[in-house]
Amino acid sequence: MAKFPCPACGAERSTFEADCTSCPWKKHGGISVKDYKSTLINQDESLDDLIKSQKTLIYSVIFGVVAQFIIPLLFLSIPYSIYAIIKITGALKITGITTIILILLMFIPIVNIICILILNGKATAKLEKAGIRVGMFGA
Repeated sequence: MAKFPCPACGAERSTFEADCTSCPWKKHGGISVKDYKSTLINQDESLDDLIKSQKTLIYSVIFGVVAQFIIPLLFLSIPYSIYAIIKITGALKITGITTIILILLMFIPIVNIICILILNGKATAKLEKAGIRVGMFGA
């Protein structure tokens, strides 16, 4: 089970909404989830890049599906997918050789979906480890 740090004292809690038992503030002074998320992102700028990169990757998948039905868009979806792969591998600190291999794998049907799912899973795991909730369209 994931542990979530208290925004006030840093103690780990079992759920995101749970009150911290060791914190003198108890209710953290009414801090909202949005404020808590922005506090985490301000502490680690790479999380902000990862959030944006994950959204770009998800949008590239949606754009690619729509482009299958509108052929002229297909020529735009390929460069956008490559851009999304480069952006998320940079945010995940994946090496350049691996990035090139992933870009080449994007041209193989079915394999490209598996690559995207793996990258999205790594991004989700890293964000959840930092205590940020991740939904269907990213954080």
